[in-house]
Amino acid sequence: ARHWLLRHTFVFDANLGMLKRQVELGAGATQWPAAAECTHQRIGDRIFVFPHSDCRVYDFEGVWVLDTATCRLSPVSFVGHQPTNTNAQIMAIENTLVIIPQKEDLSHDYSQVCLIDTAPPGTQMKCQLLTLQSVGGLPTHDSRLFQVGTHIYAVSSNRRHSNVVGVLSPLEGKGQAYAAAFRGQSTDGFDVEVSGTDLVFVPYDANGRRCVGDISILDCTLLQ
Repeated sequence: ARHWLLRHTFVFDANLGMLKRQVELGAGATQWPAAAECTHQRIGDRIFVFPHSDCRVYDFEGVWVLDTATCRLSPVSFVGHQPTNTNAQIMAIENTLVIIPQKEDLSHDYSQVCLIDTAPPGTQMKCQLLTLQSVGGLPTHDSRLFQVGTHIYAVSSNRRHSNVVGVLSPLEGKGQAYAAAFRGQSTDGFDVEVSGTDLVFVPYDANGRRCVGDISILDCTLLQ
């Protein structure tokens, strides 16, 4: 496992190709965060760092934000709803961080989706629990999430439900499931890639070989 040592972080100016300066502690910080496995999301000049355990259970009480413009690292606090420490997928849509938690069986829990507004200055951010409309039928078990623009697409890895595509619009508070007619319905699974505004479905056979003759392309703009 690779642990992040934030106390040794540097910011480089990519335009000049030279070292800018070492990151320092910012407002609200009294000591450097402990080394931990982390993921991150970038919004504008700020990078949000989310520590998690080896099992990818996130510690939402230990979120930090790095302001690359000032080279300051500060702890983040939430106003309103406090996200539960759990497995989750985190995505950035415009100025909003979207947290989609997972249950113990790793199915996505769309009833506990959180929105974090990062637009206001400072490190105290408003977090609200999102009530999605029309979430029935969305893929939850063995599903993968892909972001295209301001929408999140849920695709089931389950062979019986592989033709179901869920569309989440967190900023609009909506969720909708669609049935997609893919070419060469594979019973052995498929890979999904994002290409612009399209989702590309590449099925593979029982030997794990990609069936390039049966590739399907889903134009995501048609489902918005």
